[in-house]
Amino acid sequence: MSTSELALRQGATALTLDLERLLAAFDGGSEAVRERVAAVSRRIDELLAVDHTQWPNLAGAIDRVAALLGTTAPGEAPHSESWTSLRRQLGEAYDALVATLAAEVAPPQPRPTNYARVAFHVGSAGLGLLATLVVFTPSQLPYAASTLAGTAWFLELLRRRSPAANARLMRFFAPIARPHEADHVNSGTWYMTALVLLTLTYSPLLCVVAVAVLGFGDPAAAIIGRRFGRVRLRHGRSLEGTLAFVVAGTCAAASFVGFLPAPPAAAVAWPVALAAAIAGAAAELYSRRIDDNFAIPIAAMGGAWAMLWALGASAW
Repeated sequence: MSTSELALRQGATALTLDLERLLAAFDGGSEAVRERVAAVSRRIDELLAVDHTQWPNLAGAIDRVAALLGTTAPGEAPHSESWTSLRRQLGEAYDALVATLAAEVAPPQPRPTNYARVAFHVGSAGLGLLATLVVFTPSQLPYAASTLAGTAWFLELLRRRSPAANARLMRFFAPIARPHEADHVNSGTWYMTALVLLTLTYSPLLCVVAVAVLGFGDPAAAIIGRRFGRVRLRHGRSLEGTLAFVVAGTCAAASFVGFLPAPPAAAVAWPVALAAAIAGAAAELYSRRIDDNFAIPIAAMGGAWAMLWALGASAW
């Protein structure tokens, strides 16, 4: 790796972290935003001093951030309409910068592992598995899932109508929320929406497999990929993280189906779990417009269903 490429990689990674801090500062006041704008501006100046002519799209992504910084209006109310719009645009610029870096420079994943979010992810899957295996019958599950999803979408509507409510919710979920979720539908809402579709199959087997793949495969990919990922795939994903997803998702799904009242034989459970994990990993790798927490369980359900059909086994 050349000296300029190393400097660019390190500087760009630092810039993405500075942008995350700036986005988080919008939950505070104008002084916090002013400080973060100054830090990001300094970082951009340092980054533009590095030779990056061999990465033609990177300069455009950085210039977009710089242009947006010039529109900050620290004197306005922190939750005014213009601040909300600026925060949304900065979030989009952040996403574009990360995608450009992944495509052109292939840096390490800039976002550090959020272990609180990982724990929440696994815990949410655990509650979903408990509800499926112990608490509700297959006919009751759609009602329970719809209640949760309806509540989540009500809160999404409330956040759009009230910047103050949005700010309070983002502060409450700060340990597990991502900056871009301030202006986008959050991952939890997409997860609960996916649960509704899963439960409408009235198949505890498909529900358990899909939830286990998401709940354990996705966190494994995040931890292993960020710590050990070297071989880059698509959209900043790594081969190591994807393999960790498949292994963890397969083992979790095959293990939890054993708690079903009428569990399938191992000769069925393991191929079904593997097919679901591979489908879920593919969804994580290729799905960009659809949130992972929706795409992964739906893809995993499809993979499991296809394998059951191939084996001549029933999902019910």
